[in-house]
Amino acid sequence: MRETTAADLAVIMRIEREAFSVPWSEESLFAEIRGNHQSRSYVAIVDGCVAAYVIWWRFAGEGHIGRIVVDKDFQRRGIGSALLATALRRMRRDEIREAFLEVRSSNEAAIDMYLKSGFQRFGVRKNYYFREQEDAILMRLTLKEGKNELV
Repeated sequence: MRETTAADLAVIMRIEREAFSVPWSEESLFAEIRGNHQSRSYVAIVDGCVAAYVIWWRFAGEGHIGRIVVDKDFQRRGIGSALLATALRRMRRDEIREAFLEVRSSNEAAIDMYLKSGFQRFGVRKNYYFREQEDAILMRLTLKEGKNELV
């Protein structure tokens, strides 16, 4: 894992377009990688290639995970879990005590990963993914110093 650089943008855009029916624009992703001082971004490198990325933000002592995306050719290898763990470690280092995210209600693999990492469901956003008219499951994790445990 390493911090994302502008040189990673082309690969991230390809992964983004393959993963989402409404992908973020290149300008938005570039701003998250280089221009937003609240944003943090990391990539997972496998065999010299960007295999996945995570983007999260820090606001008022909270962390919000905006994206964890694994290239389809690298899925089911624990890369998403490793990126999540990297983001949570950084949040703890930044003295963030609570992490939040939204996940598609149909994304069972991601929901399972988040639950195994200690996240809990706390709500639903109806039709959050408007194009597909799919709900988002709201999840949160209270971080404890040194571990990904609930307090």
